[in-house]
Amino acid sequence: MRNPRRRDLIADWKSRIDDYDDGMPSGMARRFISRRFMLLVILMGLITVGRPAAQPPTSGPTRLVPTRLPQVLSTLRTAHPRLLVVDDDVASVVRLVATDARARQWRDRLREQATRVLDEPVVEWGMVGPHRAAMSRTAFERIATLAGLFLLEGDRRWLGRAKAEMRAIAALPDWNPAHFLDVAELTATMALGYDWLHSDLTVDERLAFRTAIVTKGLAPGVAAIAPTTSRYAPVKTRVTELRRT
Repeated sequence: MRNPRRRDLIADWKSRIDDYDDGMPSGMARRFISRRFMLLVILMGLITVGRPAAQPPTSGPTRLVPTRLPQVLSTLRTAHPRLLVVDDDVASVVRLVATDARARQWRDRLREQATRVLDEPVVEWGMVGPHRAAMSRTAFERIATLAGLFLLEGDRRWLGRAKAEMRAIAALPDWNPAHFLDVAELTATMALGYDWLHSDLTVDERLAFRTAIVTKGLAPGVAAIAPTTSRYAPVKTRVTELRRT
């Protein structure tokens, strides 16, 4: 029996997305494609309204995490993906695309955007004044779209290009902590790519991306809120532990 709450929520979000299209110039519409993808991700959650919350698995592959975790991490899922969506949500969207014309339209637009990215160079990193905001947001749009399509379709073209963008970000000497929004955006971008592509990253790629997230994203964050060097010392210990997760 269909869940009426789920039906109403999905109809509501379709209406909101339609509002994006009304009167929007075509160039601006292309810029919103990645936002439509995130709304599609939201639909992944709406599709599962009423489903019991997933319980942490009691068994599975060896966990590459510290044996002693703080309480806040005690229920962390060990499987990937786990940011925004899980495997069951991806499967639900695959079924939705097969049966819903609007969902197929979103998927096709994402494919068009991703195909254009394949013909463009990897983001060229530099500075525009004190920040690199435009580049950071381009990288996020690309990696979210490519990794999301890879989850849905398994096309390794999307995987390869997403990894190329992530390698370029990881190779930067820093993520511009002087303008901390750059750090925040690049940390979110890399975390999403790392999580959604995790099963298809090599051991060396996981290490490189994880290290970049910790040393160029998390470490500058804890340093920024540590008022003294002495208080930063125990934080450095936790950062070392996080590098293993």
